[in-house]
Amino acid sequence: MLDGQTNLEWQANPNYAVSDLVRKRPEKYSPLGLHAGMPICTQFEQNPEAFRFVPEPATYASYWETFFP
Repeated sequence: MLDGQTNLEWQANPNYAVSDLVRKRPEKYSPLGLHAGMPICTQFEQNPEAFRFVPEPATYASYWETFFP
């Protein structure tokens, strides 16, 4: 939730396990074949095979093992 300024207020959902808010810079998804600075829809139109990690996550298991969103 925004507090009216530029800060976030973390409100945990009691239906889920306890967690913390993690602030970090955006990831570079080049290992998945995605490129910064280009709209994701355009990337999909130009190369739909680059998005195989969505319906087939097991294909990219080694990437997901170390992925931290």
